[in-house]
Amino acid sequence: MRIGINLLSWVPGRRGGVETYNRNLLRALLELETDDQFVVFLGQEAAGALALGSPRLEESLCPVRSRRRWARARWEQTRFGAWVEQAGVQVLYCPHSLLPARCRVPLVQLIHDLQVFDLPQNFSALKRWYLYRRLPESARRATRVVAISEFTRQSVVQHLGVPAERVTVILEAAAPEFSPRPEAEIAELRRRYGVEGPYLLCLSTSHKHKQLDRLARVFGRLRAERGWTERLVLGGLPGSGERELQAALAEAACGEAVCHLGRLPAETLPALYSGAEGFIFPSCYEGFGLPVVEAMACGCPVASSSCGSLPEAAGDAALMFDATSEAELAAAVIRLVEEPALRADLRERGLARTAQLSWADTAARTLAVLHEAGQGRP
Repeated sequence: MRIGINLLSWVPGRRGGVETYNRNLLRALLELETDDQFVVFLGQEAAGALALGSPRLEESLCPVRSRRRWARARWEQTRFGAWVEQAGVQVLYCPHSLLPARCRVPLVQLIHDLQVFDLPQNFSALKRWYLYRRLPESARRATRVVAISEFTRQSVVQHLGVPAERVTVILEAAAPEFSPRPEAEIAELRRRYGVEGPYLLCLSTSHKHKQLDRLARVFGRLRAERGWTERLVLGGLPGSGERELQAALAEAACGEAVCHLGRLPAETLPALYSGAEGFIFPSCYEGFGLPVVEAMACGCPVASSSCGSLPEAAGDAALMFDATSEAELAAAVIRLVEEPALRADLRERGLARTAQLSWADTAARTLAVLHEAGQGRP
């Protein structure tokens, strides 16, 4: 089958959950032993950025620029449908955007989450108005919808009015490079970033719902009270809660207890996970929770919020706590630091959990949905 994939929002160098999904899915699709051909629709600045070099992959450069978001969205809704039809694809997969209008090719839409409905305060009034109007209409036009968790699937049915039988849950996985790293690699990373001694880790953009400010305050207070030598290492881009995080880091209770490394190169993350005593994820909203799975794949014990999709990502392999309770967060941090037997157990359970998830399986199940949609099967 000739399958189209809409990656018009792909901006080279940008890294986030959506970009991680796209990169890993494409790589896994091309590794499947099939005769399917993939046509990837890209903006002008993304020419050659995929660097996958497969004879089964064709790039179609569209006359838009990915960074010009509103101009791109307008072109997608007015001209893209005809462009897709001319490319001769039999089905179009849209893993990050609304479905194009006026397109007679069967359409499959991926939905990572519906944060705009569940956390509307994170969006401008204009964006809320646009998505409230367009998302339900787009999803209802889709031949099939893919959700990255059962939590997201339930949101799609509730908020968008899509029949449950048209929504398929396909979980994500850690990329192959996420595995326990050797001590020499961990030691080099420690030298590079000046991370001395034992540390707990949290990697996340500092959006308000990620609750990094609460984690920093709780950890700083506990370290002072209990005389720990452990530090908390944070990494990630600034987000909507950056001001609150910086205020927490400035508090006297934090002092040198918390180290914020900012944005980190992707190649450093496996060693950073591998060297940590534990990974703490206090987010109160996730469509899936890929950092939890990446940490587990590196043999890092995980304590995670029980909100949203995170119990699905973690399975039975994490120490779960209520993200709305500071007391439960504190108790989880204490257990990670002070119970080495628990850390050893979580490490083994985490490795077993991530062995159940793979991008090969994600790609195979996604391909099956695309074939069914392309062949007119609901």
